[in-house]
Amino acid sequence: MKRVLPYLLPILTIFGFIVYAFINPEITGFATVNQVKISSDIRVRLDPDVVMPEDSIVVVSIDGKESTLTLDEFVKKTGQEFKYEQGNFPELGYTGLGYTGDYTYILTLDDFNLGLVDPKNEYLLEIDVKYRDYLISHSEEVIK
Repeated sequence: MKRVLPYLLPILTIFGFIVYAFINPEITGFATVNQVKISSDIRVRLDPDVVMPEDSIVVVSIDGKESTLTLDEFVKKTGQEFKYEQGNFPELGYTGLGYTGDYTYILTLDDFNLGLVDPKNEYLLEIDVKYRDYLISHSEEVIK
Protein backbone atom coordinates (compact mmCIF):
# COMPACT_ATOMS: atom_id res chain seq x y z
CA MET A 1 0.00 0.00 0.00
CA LYS A 2 2.87 2.41 0.71
CA ARG A 3 4.09 2.04 -2.90
CA VAL A 4 0.65 2.93 -4.37
CA LEU A 5 -0.16 5.86 -2.08
CA PRO A 6 2.23 8.45 -3.69
CA TYR A 7 0.66 7.76 -7.11
CA LEU A 8 -2.95 7.75 -5.96
CA LEU A 9 -3.37 11.51 -5.44
CA PRO A 10 -1.93 12.57 -8.85
CA ILE A 11 -4.01 9.92 -10.64
CA LEU A 12 -7.21 11.00 -8.88
CA THR A 13 -6.42 14.65 -9.61
CA ILE A 14 -5.87 14.02 -13.34
CA PHE A 15 -9.04 11.90 -13.49
CA GLY A 16 -10.96 14.71 -11.78
CA PHE A 17 -9.74 17.29 -14.32
CA ILE A 18 -10.74 15.04 -17.23
CA VAL A 19 -14.23 14.49 -15.84
CA TYR A 20 -14.63 18.23 -15.16
CA ALA A 21 -13.47 19.11 -18.71
CA PHE A 22 -16.13 16.88 -20.26
CA ILE A 23 -18.87 18.15 -17.97
CA ASN A 24 -17.97 21.81 -18.71
CA PRO A 25 -16.41 21.79 -22.22
CA GLU A 26 -16.61 25.57 -22.69
CA ILE A 27 -13.80 26.15 -20.18
CA THR A 28 -11.42 24.00 -22.23
CA GLY A 29 -12.24 25.58 -25.56
CA PHE A 30 -14.08 22.50 -26.85
CA ALA A 31 -16.59 23.64 -29.43
CA THR A 32 -20.24 23.11 -28.62
CA VAL A 33 -22.05 23.87 -31.86
CA ASN A 34 -25.74 23.47 -32.50
CA GLN A 35 -26.01 22.55 -36.16
CA VAL A 36 -29.10 21.68 -38.14
CA LYS A 37 -29.47 19.12 -40.89
CA ILE A 38 -30.77 20.36 -44.22
CA SER A 39 -31.26 18.46 -47.41
CA SER A 40 -31.30 19.39 -51.05
CA ASP A 41 -30.67 17.64 -54.32
CA ILE A 42 -27.56 18.42 -56.35
CA ARG A 43 -28.39 18.01 -60.04
CA VAL A 44 -26.04 17.83 -62.98
CA ARG A 45 -27.65 17.69 -66.41
CA LEU A 46 -25.73 16.55 -69.46
CA ASP A 47 -26.21 17.79 -73.00
CA PRO A 48 -26.53 15.07 -75.66
CA ASP A 49 -24.77 17.32 -78.22
CA VAL A 50 -21.44 17.57 -76.33
CA VAL A 51 -19.09 15.38 -74.34
CA MET A 52 -18.39 16.72 -70.87
CA PRO A 53 -14.82 15.89 -69.77
CA GLU A 54 -14.75 13.26 -67.02
CA ASP A 55 -12.32 15.35 -64.97
CA SER A 56 -14.70 18.32 -64.86
CA ILE A 57 -15.30 19.39 -61.27
CA VAL A 58 -18.69 19.68 -59.55
CA VAL A 59 -18.34 22.36 -56.84
CA VAL A 60 -21.07 22.67 -54.21
CA SER A 61 -21.09 25.61 -51.77
CA ILE A 62 -23.44 26.32 -48.87
CA ASP A 63 -23.13 28.44 -45.75
CA GLY A 64 -19.46 29.24 -46.42
CA LYS A 65 -18.52 25.57 -46.87
CA GLU A 66 -17.41 24.04 -50.16
CA SER A 67 -16.98 20.48 -51.39
CA THR A 68 -16.05 19.00 -54.76
CA LEU A 69 -16.32 15.80 -56.76
CA THR A 70 -15.06 15.11 -60.24
CA LEU A 71 -17.80 14.55 -62.79
CA ASP A 72 -16.64 10.95 -63.04
CA GLU A 73 -17.08 10.45 -59.26
CA PHE A 74 -20.44 12.27 -59.32
CA VAL A 75 -21.90 10.18 -62.14
CA LYS A 76 -20.68 6.86 -60.75
CA LYS A 77 -21.83 7.71 -57.21
CA THR A 78 -25.42 8.12 -58.45
CA GLY A 79 -25.48 4.55 -59.72
CA GLN A 80 -27.49 5.70 -62.72
CA GLU A 81 -27.02 4.71 -66.34
CA PHE A 82 -24.44 6.75 -68.24
CA LYS A 83 -22.97 7.15 -71.70
CA TYR A 84 -19.17 7.44 -71.76
CA GLU A 85 -17.62 8.01 -75.16
CA GLN A 86 -15.23 9.92 -77.40
CA GLY A 87 -16.48 13.32 -78.50
CA ASN A 88 -15.97 17.03 -78.13
CA PHE A 89 -17.15 20.16 -76.33
CA PRO A 90 -16.43 22.95 -78.84
CA GLU A 91 -16.81 25.87 -76.38
CA LEU A 92 -14.09 24.33 -74.20
CA GLY A 93 -11.87 23.33 -77.10
CA TYR A 94 -12.08 19.81 -75.66
CA THR A 95 -11.86 16.61 -77.64
CA GLY A 96 -11.61 13.30 -75.83
CA LEU A 97 -13.44 10.88 -73.59
CA GLY A 98 -16.27 12.02 -71.39
CA TYR A 99 -19.92 11.84 -70.47
CA THR A 100 -22.77 12.70 -72.82
CA GLY A 101 -26.43 11.98 -73.36
CA ASP A 102 -29.77 13.28 -72.18
CA TYR A 103 -29.24 12.44 -68.50
CA THR A 104 -29.77 14.27 -65.22
CA TYR A 105 -27.70 12.95 -62.32
CA ILE A 106 -28.81 13.61 -58.75
CA LEU A 107 -26.93 13.42 -55.46
CA THR A 108 -27.68 15.08 -52.11
CA LEU A 109 -25.84 17.52 -49.86
CA ASP A 110 -24.95 14.55 -47.65
CA ASP A 111 -23.05 13.01 -50.56
CA PHE A 112 -20.83 16.11 -50.41
CA ASN A 113 -20.67 16.04 -46.58
CA LEU A 114 -22.46 19.39 -46.46
CA GLY A 115 -25.76 18.44 -44.78
CA LEU A 116 -24.97 20.00 -41.38
CA VAL A 117 -25.02 23.81 -41.19
CA ASP A 118 -25.34 26.54 -38.59
CA PRO A 119 -28.99 27.40 -37.90
CA LYS A 120 -30.45 30.40 -39.76
CA ASN A 121 -33.55 31.29 -41.81
CA GLU A 122 -32.20 30.57 -45.29
CA TYR A 123 -29.14 29.25 -47.07
CA LEU A 124 -27.72 29.95 -50.50
CA LEU A 125 -26.79 26.74 -52.29
CA GLU A 126 -24.48 27.20 -55.28
CA ILE A 127 -23.59 24.46 -57.76
CA ASP A 128 -20.85 25.00 -60.33
CA VAL A 129 -19.51 22.61 -62.93
CA LYS A 130 -16.03 23.64 -64.05
CA TYR A 131 -13.44 22.38 -66.46
CA ARG A 132 -10.01 23.90 -65.89
CA ASP A 133 -10.66 27.68 -65.86
CA TYR A 134 -13.97 27.46 -67.71
CA LEU A 135 -17.33 27.62 -65.92
CA ILE A 136 -19.62 25.14 -67.70
CA SER A 137 -22.69 25.78 -65.58
CA HIS A 138 -23.78 27.68 -62.48
CA SER A 139 -26.98 27.40 -60.49
CA GLU A 140 -28.21 28.88 -57.24
CA GLU A 141 -31.03 27.88 -54.94
CA VAL A 142 -32.26 29.44 -51.72
CA ILE A 143 -33.08 26.80 -49.11
CA LYS A 144 -35.40 27.79 -46.27
